[in-house]
Amino acid sequence: MPRTERREPVSPAPGKRRVAPAASERYNRPAPRHWRAVVNDTLPWWLWPNVLALDAPVVAAVWQRFLAGVAGSPVSLGATVALGLIVWGVYLGDRALDAMRGANTSDRHRFAARHAAALVRVSAAALLAGAAVAVLTLPVRYLCAGALVAAGTGAYLVAVHAARGAALKGAAKVVLVGAMFAAGVAIPLAAEGTVPVRDWLPGCAAFAGLCALNCALIARWEDGPAAPPAWLAPATAILAIGFALAGPVEVAGAVFASAAALAALHIARPVGFTRAARVLADVALLSPVVAWGLS
Repeated sequence: MPRTERREPVSPAPGKRRVAPAASERYNRPAPRHWRAVVNDTLPWWLWPNVLALDAPVVAAVWQRFLAGVAGSPVSLGATVALGLIVWGVYLGDRALDAMRGANTSDRHRFAARHAAALVRVSAAALLAGAAVAVLTLPVRYLCAGALVAAGTGAYLVAVHAARGAALKGAAKVVLVGAMFAAGVAIPLAAEGTVPVRDWLPGCAAFAGLCALNCALIARWEDGPAAPPAWLAPATAILAIGFALAGPVEVAGAVFASAAALAALHIARPVGFTRAARVLADVALLSPVVAWGLS
């Protein structure tokens, strides 16, 4: 049997410090070999919307128009375009920062690790475009409400990334993600002021619980020991259904349908389609599209 030559690690010369690679070299190089050995990184076509974070803005736009339509409040096209661009930018940036911190448990994070610099640039462009659309097309009251949501989102990102997750993790992180996502969707309802708060707030709170349920289940599937506690998913489901019962019938039906679809995915996932379940978890939130089709 041929012998394998063993090479001793080379230490830096005395008096010289080892120089860390530049950020672009660290985050745009191919995935480490041990990832490729244990992970299937071939991306089927149906996974690309999730990898490129296109599912989140679609969900946000659908629920923005659905909740406002049920409440009888107008929503301009500019409000929907601005929301979609900003949500997309935030998700791309958050994902790139996760990858830079070493997240590698999913296809989207491994893709972000390879293309972090590009994702950061696209994220910045989307955020700037969304802000421009908002400033040019929306009234001041929309911008004030949006600024409050932006401040909360910025505080969340600082707590997660600048503090390396020490300030915010587990159940608190999941609940805040759901609350901030629903707050962004509810901006037209809050800004217009034509509908009493009691008529639209329960539906928005139910949607927040539904988003938290979505995040809690995905974290349970992907994060292993770092996943939030097992009680969080049923707790957020109860929260979503409880608020839905206090809201309009149309919203309650959509929330029930999405919650049931997420529960079915969670039960079926161990059978062997975790990858597909991650994509379908966001598809499950598109229940308003079915409601529109039936109306």
